[in-house]
Amino acid sequence: MPDMRSFGKGVHLAFERYPMEVLIGLLLGVLIGWGVFGSVIGALCGYFFRVLRRQLAAERKECNHEGSIPRGALDGEEQEARRRALAEAYRVLGVDSDSEVEAIRKVYRSLAASFHPDGMVALTDEQRRDAEEAFLRIRSAWECIARDRGVRP
Repeated sequence: MPDMRSFGKGVHLAFERYPMEVLIGLLLGVLIGWGVFGSVIGALCGYFFRVLRRQLAAERKECNHEGSIPRGALDGEEQEARRRALAEAYRVLGVDSDSEVEAIRKVYRSLAASFHPDGMVALTDEQRRDAEEAFLRIRSAWECIARDRGVRP
């Protein structure tokens, strides 16, 4: 029998982080499931939910100060850490640091398609975990390079 103290813990944690999204999502799910809404009202509620989600994402982005520090304001250790992370990202993707963004994106997409977890159905569990780790490293490397170059990942 499951421990009832931990029952619903994931929902509780999600509610603490994103209370409005969880409440609106649950409310919409229940009301649509009961057939209360017509298609027009459901579409309007979905639209307002997407607008709210975009607003919350924008607020979270404003509060994330990771990329807002000018490069000159970082101390030597932080600059060195970012430089090493960027060099590692280029190494993971197997591209030169002077490559064009489109060439890097093409290599990233090719590698991501090769190691994507959805394509790893026939592998053993250990091989699948290794492929998922490789996929995450590839994705993280691309995001690091894209952030450094100022392009959308």
